[in-house]
Amino acid sequence: MSDAFATMIVPAALAPLARALAAGVSPVGGAGMFTAGLSPTGQAPATHYCSTGDIDERFQPLLTDATLLYQACQAAGAQVTQAQCDDLVSQSDVSQEPPFEAFARLGLQLVNEEME
Repeated sequence: MSDAFATMIVPAALAPLARALAAGVSPVGGAGMFTAGLSPTGQAPATHYCSTGDIDERFQPLLTDATLLYQACQAAGAQVTQAQCDDLVSQSDVSQEPPFEAFARLGLQLVNEEME
């Protein structure tokens, strides 16, 4: 299998679901996704979360088709409903744009957090 590039932006309210499904559906590489916070001002709290980079091309259709996502979740034993998959797909932005182009299109900036 080859990889495909994607920039995926999810609303903050759906980020925990996106993280869990990414980790549960992908046997490798899905953990640790959707951790970059975004907001319209670049200040906390984050209104969205992003994950960007290469993904296995067989997972790309799951990002934009709620039925395929639900079927993959069921096959992986994930406890998720079709409605949750519908919400995630319909409220998320998935593109092949570089991340900062996608952020600009949506009027979002990376959240600036102070390092401790």
